[in-house]
Amino acid sequence: MASTFYEDLDHELRRILGDGRIVKDYVVPQIPDAGAYPVDFAVTDSKVPLYIFGVPNNDKAKLATIILQHFQQARHAFESLVVLSGLDSISRGDLRRLMNAANEMVDSPDSTEALERKLNRLAA
Repeated sequence: MASTFYEDLDHELRRILGDGRIVKDYVVPQIPDAGAYPVDFAVTDSKVPLYIFGVPNNDKAKLATIILQHFQQARHAFESLVVLSGLDSISRGDLRRLMNAANEMVDSPDSTEALERKLNRLAA
């Protein structure tokens, strides 16, 4: 699953929102030391930018939490969506911290109904 996770997520995001709205590997220009805090996917043409993080494992859960908290500390206005590769792929502690940092979460790219509903609301 992890080997195609990002490709599957990219495909679903583009299917739902269209190719022209998704920016991959986005660096937020207003953030201090922005290059050290990349966003997997961004939608920048919405009311506030939407940052989407794919999280296939504990290491990425920790990194996404750090990035989200860095943006919050910089008082940057944004929405966030975290897409897991499955609930059992993340430890309870890492999942708890990530849930507290993110605006929305989806348990897998295969949860197409939830992903579509949340994406359309956040990217409006």
